[in-house]
Amino acid sequence: MPQDEHKAESLRHGSLRYVLEVAPSMLRESDVVSDILIERIRSQEDSEEAVNAILRLMSLHLQSNAHITEQLVELLFTSDYRLCIIHHLPKSKECTALVLHAYRDLLESDSALVVPIMGSLADMPLTPDQQNSVVDMTHTLMPSIDETDIPVVVRGMLAMLTSSNGDALIGSIRAQCHQLTTHTLHLVVEVMGPFLRQGSISLKFILRAIRSADTLTAIDGIWLVLLHAQDPTTAWTTLTRISRKCTAVWLTATADLALQASHTLVHPFMQLCMLVVQCGFDKSTAAGLRARLVQSGVRAIAYVMQHTRSSLQHDVLVCLLTLTSHSHKLAASSKQQALRWHVPRAAAICIADGVTSLPPSSGHVILDTIYTLSATTDVAGLSYVHVIDTLCFALVQLVARDPTALYALVLLTIQKHILATSSASMFQVTAMLLASHLSYAKQLQPLDDRAITTWMHRLLHTAPLQVVPFICAYLSVLHQREQLADDENAHVVTSGVRRPSGLSLVVPALVRRGVVVVVGSSSFIQIDRFAGLHASDSGDVPMDALHALHDMVHCLVVHALHANKDDGVAALQSLLVSNDDDNKSVGTRQCHVIMAIGVCNGVVAAQFQAAYDLAMSMDTMEMLVMLRRDLVLELTHALPAPALHVLYLMLHP
Repeated sequence: MPQDEHKAESLRHGSLRYVLEVAPSMLRESDVVSDILIERIRSQEDSEEAVNAILRLMSLHLQSNAHITEQLVELLFTSDYRLCIIHHLPKSKECTALVLHAYRDLLESDSALVVPIMGSLADMPLTPDQQNSVVDMTHTLMPSIDETDIPVVVRGMLAMLTSSNGDALIGSIRAQCHQLTTHTLHLVVEVMGPFLRQGSISLKFILRAIRSADTLTAIDGIWLVLLHAQDPTTAWTTLTRISRKCTAVWLTATADLALQASHTLVHPFMQLCMLVVQCGFDKSTAAGLRARLVQSGVRAIAYVMQHTRSSLQHDVLVCLLTLTSHSHKLAASSKQQALRWHVPRAAAICIADGVTSLPPSSGHVILDTIYTLSATTDVAGLSYVHVIDTLCFALVQLVARDPTALYALVLLTIQKHILATSSASMFQVTAMLLASHLSYAKQLQPLDDRAITTWMHRLLHTAPLQVVPFICAYLSVLHQREQLADDENAHVVTSGVRRPSGLSLVVPALVRRGVVVVVGSSSFIQIDRFAGLHASDSGDVPMDALHALHDMVHCLVVHALHANKDDGVAALQSLLVSNDDDNKSVGTRQCHVIMAIGVCNGVVAAQFQAAYDLAMSMDTMEMLVMLRRDLVLELTHALPAPALHVLYLMLHP
């Protein structure tokens, strides 16, 4: 046997060690050796490890050419070691078209090979047209690709993104993300993160896809979250352009995805929500969208608060509390003040709605915020009273869950400020709100309950009109609790002296205020003196006095109904007297209107039908004849909302 044939036979059937030692020098001398090695691979007598070693040997020592590439491509369709062959296929520019055509045919029959093929193509010097061809091919195969392979495929596709295929490529990724599980979606997010850098062509087409989409998806939200972390300016510009598509549903879907990403995306997502809130104040935002953007952004932050725990939840709560106390930083124009007030109210309501998810220890930071708001709020304007009231409610819910942690602090706040001897302060109002919420939640200890109730009855005599509504609110809450207690204990026979009723304690204060007159043993609502005491030089009664009058009448009504359970409406009618004086001043007429509203509101809280019947039975009384449409419309902007429905019934019998 000639020597060359002997060497060839040794290469065909010799040991792998022999081939690896001898072949390198022979490969440089003859292309025949490569044919022999390929023939050995085709025989499939060697293990996968051996085949991989032979292919590595060929790629290191053999210059690729069309002949060798053609033979290896043929093996792709017949060999069991196609993964090894894909990994070591020649990547020269001359062989690219041949390999690319083979890959396309191979994927049509086996899409499971898409990952190794994408890895192989990433190392090839593809032309733009060839890159477009790969993207089109992968886009076609997307529905059949195994989900676990999607992140790698996405990385490979983004590496081949060009100006001509960018829209189709990003659109394909967005569409595929709709069908992925959360775990796979997180992997896709990680893969795409590096492609969201400023100036990249990938970012250009991602932002174009977001702007052109009819409805935003969770992956769009995560893209914006990642973008904001790298380029806040571009993220802000994008949000202002898509503000009409920023909905609560979209933010919630994005939050669900961010919450499951091992908490690494939670803080960036909160920053995105803050941007959405700020979009509401941007001059380019349509007026009809502004309140919705504020509400959506705040609710999304609250959603995160309800679905997190420990220190992360504390950070989210602090973010919401910051919105309640620093909303002035959002409004750059005086025309946006109404929207600015919407921010703290929305944040406070969201905290109250999600308070069940908070640990009792969160009460300390809520109480600190209540103190901050009380110190910066003018009681005359009562700008933040609704915010403070809502936060007080949330705080008391936490007290109810763990009284030992917060009760003493809350009670100390009440004791310190409720009997303020100077002019009315917001701290005094805050103390009254806390007392009312504690009373309604039945969290006041008996001694504290009696002490606060005594203070409230005393304050009803002399407190400034601005705080009278809050005193009446506490006394009305107290009445409701007493009524429930009476109903629960109706079957229990007790002896001893009964404590004074709420009505007997309220009437003297209202007599002093000029709301009630006492004739013999009977009491009547008569507010002419009240109107005379508080009318201005022009004859009008200030709005704070009208608010106080409404709440005093309301408080009197609920106590009168409780004191006369057998026929509360008849007893209430005995409190009302008709005045036939046609020469009433403007202030007196205003007070009569407010009194009528307070009466009906007091009844409607207990029994709607009784309130309606009372309103209809009083239609001949002079004070209700004055309830003309124009007069009511002048007052309703400053009246309590529950009054409006009763007024409507009275105007349209």
